[in-house]
Amino acid sequence: MKKNNLIVSLIYLILGILILISTLFYTIKYESIIFGFAFIGAGLGGGIRYIYWTRGKNIKKYEERRELREIELEDERKEHLRNISGRYTYIIGLIIIFLSFITSTIVLMLDLIEGIEILWTYLIIYLIFQYIVGVIIFKRLDKKY
Repeated sequence: MKKNNLIVSLIYLILGILILISTLFYTIKYESIIFGFAFIGAGLGGGIRYIYWTRGKNIKKYEERRELREIELEDERKEHLRNISGRYTYIIGLIIIFLSFITSTIVLMLDLIEGIEILWTYLIIYLIFQYIVGVIIFKRLDKKY
């Protein structure tokens, strides 16, 4: 594992601590606290991963996993299937965005919802949905071909 992974993890950890410290001195909304903990979590996770994979007994296993990952990323068949699944996911996403646009226009015209929180929630759910649909389509195409 490269030293850059450890350095990036340390930067995330320091950035998360700085964000949390800044929330103590200023009246900041709870989103800053969440970002602080997220950066700390990413930094700790990356550091633990680096320490685990650089230990003597795990180096060989890490090299095998890295070689397998490189082979899978360069496999032409899987690359083609990833492209197809990305296209299908893109088309499904466009349909959902179109339907969302129509629905949000109707909701705004009728003044049914106020506030931006529901938009953020919708976008997070949409992002997760896009990822899951892409994985499902790829796995089905991988089994089919």
